[in-house]
Parts: sequence; C-alpha cells; structure tokens
Amino acid sequence: MDRLSARWPVAFAAPPPPPRAAAAAAAAAAAARGATATASATSPWCGSASRLPSRWAACRSCRLPTPSPAASRSRPPPVAMATVAPDATGLGGTTADVVIVGAGMAGLAAAATVADAGLSVVVVDAADGVGGRMRTDEVDGFLLDRGFHVFIEAYEEQSKLLNYDSLDLQPFLPGAVVRLPATNPTAASPSAFHLLADPLRAPATLPTVLTSPVGSLADKARVGALRLSTFLSTPEAIAASADGAPSTADYLASECGFSPDFVRAFFRPFYRGIFLSELDEQSSALFRYVFRAFSVGRASLPAGGIGSAPASAAAALPDDRVRVCLRSPVASVTPTAVTLDGGDTVTARAVVVAADVTGARRLLAASSPPSTGAGSLPPPTALRSSTCLYYATDEAAAPTPHPRALVINGSGAGVVNNVCFPAAVASTYAPPGKGLISCTVVGDDAAAVGGGAAGLDAAVRAQMADWFGGAAVAGWTRVAAPGVPVTVRGAQVAQVVGGRGGGTACAWGGCTWRATGG
Repeated sequence: MDRLSARWPVAFAAPPPPPRAAAAAAAAAAAARGATATASATSPWCGSASRLPSRWAACRSCRLPTPSPAASRSRPPPVAMATVAPDATGLGGTTADVVIVGAGMAGLAAAATVADAGLSVVVVDAADGVGGRMRTDEVDGFLLDRGFHVFIEAYEEQSKLLNYDSLDLQPFLPGAVVRLPATNPTAASPSAFHLLADPLRAPATLPTVLTSPVGSLADKARVGALRLSTFLSTPEAIAASADGAPSTADYLASECGFSPDFVRAFFRPFYRGIFLSELDEQSSALFRYVFRAFSVGRASLPAGGIGSAPASAAAALPDDRVRVCLRSPVASVTPTAVTLDGGDTVTARAVVVAADVTGARRLLAASSPPSTGAGSLPPPTALRSSTCLYYATDEAAAPTPHPRALVINGSGAGVVNNVCFPAAVASTYAPPGKGLISCTVVGDDAAAVGGGAAGLDAAVRAQMADWFGGAAVAGWTRVAAPGVPVTVRGAQVAQVVGGRGGGTACAWGGCTWRATGG
C-alpha cells in the first residue's frame, strides 16, 4: 500500500520488484518502531536509479556505460548465511519485529531492508526454496530456469541487493537475431537469421547491422536516437511520465517514426517476450525504462542459473537477525501476526506480504480488518503467463551463426516467440559436449495449440524444424524437471496504458498495483 500506519502495518509488495518491497519494508520497519510509515519510493521503478551502479564506468568514446568487471559491488560477499529452515518446525510462539510472507526477490529485498535497520525478521514461504519465480532446477547436468530469464545488470536496486561477482555473470551478445522466412524454402539457411546488434558495444557487427534487411537505415538511425534520448533521461523522469503515457505501439509509430515492418519484425517479438503482451497493451513508459536498462547495461545469465540470484540474496542476510522458513504456507495474516496452515502463529509489530498476486489477494482480502490493498490488486484475468520448453542436444554448438544472441520470431508465424541457447551464453548450463535450447511460447498460444503437452511439443518441433532443419531437430531431446510446470502463470500482469484503469508502478519483471487507501 502507498500509505501504512502503525494501526494497520501490513504492506503489499508484488513479487517482482525489490524497490517496492524495500519501500514497503522500510515502512514496516518504521511501523515496528512505532512511527507512522509511508511506503513510497522516489521512483516506483527503481528508487534512485538515476545513479548508475558503481560497477559501471563511463566509456569516453560513446559516453555510454560499459561494464567494469573489477569494480566492487555495493553489497559485500556474504560472511554468514541467514538461518534457512526446511520448514516452520518450532516456529509457533516466535516473536519478531517484522514478519514477511514470501521468500522471492521482493521478500528477500524486504528482509534485507528490515535487517539493515537492526530489526529481527522472520520470512515464511510455502515453496521448498527461496526465489519465487526465480528458480533453477538441475536435471542430468542441465540447468533449467523456471521460465525464460535474462539478468539485466543495469537494474540498480538489484545491484544493491546482490553480489554480482559471486554470480559469475555471462553476457549475451548485445542485441538480437531476427528470424525471417529463409530465402531457400527447402532447408534452413543462414540468410534466415539477421543480426541486429549494438555496434557501440560490439563494433565488429556494424557492417552486418547496416546491411541487415530488418529495418531501413532510417529505422536504425531512429534506434540510435531513441537510445540517446532514454540515456539522457532518468528513471525518475520516465516514471513521472507513466500516467497518461501512450501505448508502446503508438509511441514507436507516432513519436519515434519507426516503420511498421521494423516494429513488427523487431520490437514486437522482443518486448512481447519480456512483457508477455502485445505492444498496444504495453505502457510506453515501462518500455522506455526497460529499453534504457538494456542500453546502459549487459543482459546476462548467472553461471549457476537464475536461481543463484535469490540464493545469493538469502546468503547475504545476517544470520543473527533473519530466519527464513520454507514449506510454510500461510493461512491468514493480521496487523501483528501471521498464522501458518499448521496452526503455528508468529507475532510481530509489522507484517509485509510479498507474495504473488493470487496469494496476496487471498491473504489481504481475508485479513482482519480487511486490507484496502486487496481491492487494488489486478483481477486474475489480468495475469500473463509464458511456457518454456527445453531441449538437450548432443552437440555443444548452437545451430545459428550468433549463438550468444537471443533469436526472436520476426515473422510472427508459429507458436514460439523467442529461442535462446543458454549453454552458449554460460557453458555451465549443460554438461560438457552438450547443448541446451530454450523455446518460449507466450501467453495463451500454448493452450491454443491443443493436444496438451504432446501437442505443444509437436508444434514447437515443427516450427524449429522450419528454422533449423528437420534433421537437426530430430536429435533434440526434451528435458524437464519432474513435477515442475513448464508454464509460469502470473509471470506478468496487464499494464495500464494511457491512464486507463488503476495506477501501476513499474516493476522488476512485472507490475505492482498501487493501493488507493490505507
């Protein structure tokens, strides 16, 4: 909620954004000390993100930040891990300054904020591990992230929370490969894959980018102009423009002047893969924020999988003030207590709910007194999902000329929106001599195929055979973690465009809805 009081110190923090969670946690910490609290950040997106993280050094030639690997992170390497219990055994009767429901990135960020204030924290989560949707499973030596993830290093709040050095981040090639129908219809042809890279960070790609048939020279010049304008802006200024901002589709066409073909081939699949919605359903303010983050920082994968990011955040929590209890589903919350399904109750002076939208709605609506934050949450129909299928290959080499680049579906034909080769980016994602391919299907496209899991697998294979050749795809083997759904539901929520509907605040990987009271 935007305003919290000592009388009702229950804060809602949507799972994706540590900034909002940290703001809510700061408010809860203030409430725990008996003060009236306000859970609002300077920017609802990334706090004071106008300051670049200390690990970024300005490049004199282009005035854009380039990574400085040797630079230290804002949070030092952990020396003692918070107590992470496999369940809530013995938790009944426990008292803490703050109880946090949810051990995803939002909950862990909230715990760090509260602990930094010198207060005691208990974090409870129904899952068997920290991270929420940011989890990684290891299957036969392959690292399978739950859903397709990209680690955007320029997000300032996560750079405060995480120790980047410990994550051993491996970068993607800056840009993307656009897949268009092959000129040779009888076999996959390299001419079907067209690189649109960032020549400022990958100068050798400039001739390829300029001669690519994806977009005119004018379109490519406009990309440079858009990059410069977003870089010269600040995240705070972009956030301030959110109310009444046009859709991304209108912004790209009317304000930026991009051609329809370029928007359709590049911007649509690239940002559809991020926001899980069409461009006319995306806020241009949120688009500009993410575009800026891609422009000023690297996109990468942690060597240990995306799940190593929340694991690192948990490891950095002080063990003398924080206790994390897993496999601990919550039955109800009150202003000063959290009751688990087993009946144990943890009392506190403040409570932070950092659960997913569905869980937060259930808990806040049933709380006593009812939290006004529950009424401001998006309806279930506003949730967006994605499905990620993984395939193992017996060859480490990826079947594209640029294996470290994301491949996006520039034609819109078929169910797969984007393809990634994780082991080509971070070799730790696959055993030696093996390859790993990630295919992402956005939203309801997976269900529309029909035939269940087998039908979706067949549709993905057919499209990939068209892209890479039937002989190559015939050797792909499906790999999945037992019992883990391949569809991530509620990975995003619908955005508010042009001021329609309730207010939204940008998030790290999603949106949280502003409460209207409290």
